[in-house]
Amino acid sequence: MKGKDGPEKTIQLCDNEFMKLPLGPQKAKALPMLHALTGCDKGSFFSGRGKRTTWNVFGQITYVLVDLSSIPETIPEEYTSLIESFVITSLQQSKCS
Repeated sequence: MKGKDGPEKTIQLCDNEFMKLPLGPQKAKALPMLHALTGCDKGSFFSGRGKRTTWNVFGQITYVLVDLSSIPETIPEEYTSLIESFVITSLQQSKCS
């Protein structure tokens, strides 16, 4: 597809069932929430930060993101603190790496 202002763009689709195999069911379910938290690749809050660092810390909050994906009526204070720590740790480790 040729954009009016740019080169040809390729759209890639991911097979969620295929991705569940290496991730496991919990991380596969939490992955959309991780994407929502960190943003997309081009306009991310974590722009300029390594995805590897974020991924390494992801394991620590997987269960929080799985629970949040069910859209709870309230968010426990513990979850807020863990997500805050996740963001701080991701940004600090990325800057030092």
